Amino acid sequence: MILIVAACRKDIAVDEKMNGASETEVVNEFGAPKAEYTIYMTKGVSLKEYQSNLYNIYPHDAITDTVKVRELHWYFRSGDQLAIWLEEKNGQWTVVDNLRWSKDVEF
Repeated sequence: MILIVAACRKDIAVDEKMNGASETEVVNEFGAPKAEYTIYMTKGVSLKEYQSNLYNIYPHDAITDTVKVRELHWYFRSGDQLAIWLEEKNGQWTVVDNLRWSKDVEF
């Protein structure tokens, strides 16, 4: 719920059109990511605030197996940051969510 309200703010945005894109498409668009992390979505996993929408995609009560999610990060000259989360589907890493925020946002 927090991200739904925050996503309406100018300094935080989710690009719904990006969801479903392949890792190759994202890298072609933004270049190589500056950082990469792995999140294992399991019951009881603790996420950072900016990652909290992943709880909507992988609800605790619906998780039966661990889901490996890759988080890619870009940092732009403007100070903006972009995080994209990908899940492997049919042998291809696909975007399941994303979040871009300005340098003025503190999580």
